[in-house]
Amino acid sequence: MKKLEEVSLTGRNRGLEHTLDAFLFCCYTGLRYSDFVSLKEKNVVKMGGKLWLIFDSVKTGAEVKLPLSLLFEGKALTLLQKYRGKWSSFFSIKNNSSVNKELIRIANWPE
Repeated sequence: MKKLEEVSLTGRNRGLEHTLDAFLFCCYTGLRYSDFVSLKEKNVVKMGGKLWLIFDSVKTGAEVKLPLSLLFEGKALTLLQKYRGKWSSFFSIKNNSSVNKELIRIANWPE
């Protein structure tokens, strides 16, 4: 995780940043790929002055409520705020196979 958090994508590989951010967000929140790509802006809800992620799990159908500021010292919230105003595009990523290939490229990125 630490290595991925510290990756600095440059040049033509900068396009992989969205995939990396989405992957880290899923790690911080415990979301499955299927749950992440089903999210919409309406799933980001302000309650008690804090942002929560509220959605129905694709696999189980159970409602999930995640307090973003409390997960991994707010790292999930920081990533979400990076895409403020563009949450729909943040939750829209390539198919799972393509994402996995990009993650392999990122994991092999030179330090």
